[in-house]
Amino acid sequence: MSQSRADRRASDRERQGTVRALRGQLREGRLSDVTFVRRLFLALDARHRTELDALVADLPGRPLAHRRLILLYQRLTALVSRLIRLRIAPRSASETSELALPPVPGEYVIGRSDDVDLHLDDISVSRRHALIAHVGGGWVLTDLGSRNGTWLNGWRLPGPAPVSPGDLVDLGSLRFVVVDKRPG
Repeated sequence: MSQSRADRRASDRERQGTVRALRGQLREGRLSDVTFVRRLFLALDARHRTELDALVADLPGRPLAHRRLILLYQRLTALVSRLIRLRIAPRSASETSELALPPVPGEYVIGRSDDVDLHLDDISVSRRHALIAHVGGGWVLTDLGSRNGTWLNGWRLPGPAPVSPGDLVDLGSLRFVVVDKRPG
């Protein structure tokens, strides 16, 4: 025997949704403080969905389909903005320099500061821009929170990424091709 949606037990998520709806009605002036507090306690104590529905039945609200569309729109815009931040902005490939892998395994900081291992004198490069480290037999490139980002083969680095000869690395507005000039 299946229960109808209204007769089933209320979940914590449904209780929170009812509390949010009540809070919105309070903000819009449709509920007094006393009524809001009373309904808040009833929402938190509700055991069934019918009890929650009764707390907002006399209040105007958006239809369920409209709320779902808003939620879907919010999720979609968040996803698109994440993808836009990850994808590379167009860059000029007119001046590509070589970035030689270090001759000795270790960790090397790249940046504009005087105390880094690989100094780049360009205003678009942060003082401590990126780190290249020898890990598990290969080289890994990591952005160190630079303002203009570190890009690998056209994609902004969201975290550490392996690099190998032939890869394109953009540090600020500077573009490099990774080369291995080590003997052997």
